[in-house]
Amino acid sequence: MPSPQDVPLEAIPHEYVLRAIENCRTQGRAAFDASYGKYAPTRYPMVHNGEEFTPKSIFRETVKLYESDHGAVLVDRHLQGGFKSHNGVTRVVGRWGFAILDRTTGRRVNPEDFVAEEAVADDDLDKNEAEVLQHALDETEREAAEIDREIAAFGPPEGIKSETTRYRRNMLLRARVLQIANGSCELCKEEASFVTRSGAPYLEVHHVKALSNWGHDELANMAAICPTCHRNIHFGYDGKSLNDQLAEKVAFRLKNVAPSLPGTAATQSGRLSNPPPNSSSIAFAPYIGPRYNNSDIRLILIGESHYADPDEDPVEATRTVVRKWRDRTWAIRFLTVAARVLMGKKAWEIDRETALDDIGFYNFIQFTMPTIDVRPTSEQARDSYEAFREVLAEHDPTHLLVAGSGFLWWNMPKSDRDTAPLVLGGDLFERRDYKTPSGHACAIPIAHLSRASAPEWQLAVAEFKTVRP
Repeated sequence: MPSPQDVPLEAIPHEYVLRAIENCRTQGRAAFDASYGKYAPTRYPMVHNGEEFTPKSIFRETVKLYESDHGAVLVDRHLQGGFKSHNGVTRVVGRWGFAILDRTTGRRVNPEDFVAEEAVADDDLDKNEAEVLQHALDETEREAAEIDREIAAFGPPEGIKSETTRYRRNMLLRARVLQIANGSCELCKEEASFVTRSGAPYLEVHHVKALSNWGHDELANMAAICPTCHRNIHFGYDGKSLNDQLAEKVAFRLKNVAPSLPGTAATQSGRLSNPPPNSSSIAFAPYIGPRYNNSDIRLILIGESHYADPDEDPVEATRTVVRKWRDRTWAIRFLTVAARVLMGKKAWEIDRETALDDIGFYNFIQFTMPTIDVRPTSEQARDSYEAFREVLAEHDPTHLLVAGSGFLWWNMPKSDRDTAPLVLGGDLFERRDYKTPSGHACAIPIAHLSRASAPEWQLAVAEFKTVRP
């Protein structure tokens, strides 16, 4: 009989899954999911007795219960991938015998259809690339620091002998490069022209120095670029020149990416030097649409932070971003997806001139980040609380749509009163209420819109706007 450490995940007795489900019911789904870091809806919920649950949370609770009873640590306890990974968490839960629902189609899916991956010949570069890229896209949902730790644990690439280990490291590196690019080509800076079936912006990972020319799989040699730039580099007349330009951009990116540790650039990046008048704590004044104050629903979209200096007057940075998105000077995927989510439309149906007229837009962190790759710290978030309260007092919102269900949501102030989760679009959302001059503003978290698929959030956000605080 195998030891507990060797028990395949699919062989965990059914009773442990049922105990996990019961614990979720007792605690409440929103609180239960939050305890496992899951705040946003899942595209593929599991269904038991007509009730939906989040596979990731149920999986982790099941493993925890089993390990507790057996005094063991299972080898595969840290599975991360979603339904599109052949051994991802959602599929394992499905193979435990529970129905998995595809929320985009309303139909149940069968995880057994995807148990094994198709074998790919070593010389079939396109298929190999597609396979690695899809797995990398699955991994981009993880926290960057978590991926970095796993990459570092592999050690230098030249010391890796196992093909399985080498594949895993390569895939994680691609995931980090895609995270850093944040949905925009690192060469031309245009937004990804489409999203994949899983809702991720489609970019391709390019090695600045080819592997065949002794290049390495490492962040200093990899960039996420659009298919057009990728083909231009490989086959275009000025391909070498473009590759040289990309190499300079990657070198600059690497130089300016700092870990979020005390004493690094990320923590030393200070509040902008010229604060607004009247001793305000607000470094980046919010954009307020011309019709915002005339509506019963005063919704402010909350983003995370600004990077670099988009304007000579930093106080106007947020408004400048909106203005340059409107006139198409800048391609900003975040605002394009935001407009689609808020209006329930497709990209080509959006009129940029008026799309954001009814809302406000405010970046929570009141410190400038040197590049898009440098993340704010929890201390910087706490130091931004006073400015957030000023915005609430001045603009009296009724709804706050927080575009960031991880770091941003976790580091915003706690709710000013007790609240119950909201059921929106068939999913549970944690809710916080913040005091305003006219009462309270209701806040919920959604995904960061630079990496989100608009259709996945449109129904939930439409229903959110009908909630009365």
